[in-house]
Amino acid sequence: MADTVGFIGLGPMGMPMATNLSKAGVPLAVYDASATAAQVARGLAGVDVAPSPKAVAERAAVVFTCLPNDDIVRAVYLGPDGVAAGGKAGLVTCDCSTVSPEATLDVHRALAAGRISHMDTPMLGSQPQAVAGEIFFIVGGDAANMAKIEPYLKIMGKLHMYVGPPATGNRIKLMHNGLAAVISVAVAEALATCVKAG
Repeated sequence: MADTVGFIGLGPMGMPMATNLSKAGVPLAVYDASATAAQVARGLAGVDVAPSPKAVAERAAVVFTCLPNDDIVRAVYLGPDGVAAGGKAGLVTCDCSTVSPEATLDVHRALAAGRISHMDTPMLGSQPQAVAGEIFFIVGGDAANMAKIEPYLKIMGKLHMYVGPPATGNRIKLMHNGLAAVISVAVAEALATCVKAG
């Protein structure tokens, strides 16, 4: 794993994920809009803090992103200083964000024009799992890219599952979130009934 890996989005999930890659000896080029996060990243071994997503893509063979919402994902990938502007043919990008299938497909189509492969790799787990390297990645996109990204998924997580073509990972993650919400409501109703029953 001598190739440089890019990581964009060093928030509560992204920072521990990047930290685990650094601890495993993976050379990293990273970017975050927060100067504070960038400063923390400078303290990690083997990390080069880049000035933009474009600069990360220029330096990396694989790029991971962990971002808050559709608009930011589109801007980071497709904006003037975005991944698409800096990535070369053969780059594989992996978006770990929980975003809409539509946003994923927009990015996938735009990057494909430059022969960049985009994978949706949303996560099951929260910050404790990110810190412990125990994330479960749900992976959508071209299965041919799995061999290239699996070594990094195994560093950041304990499980990953390939589920189908582009945006399938996002769709399954959203179904999971919906199911979890329904179960939470059912548990709350059951507890309320239990209290009323004495």
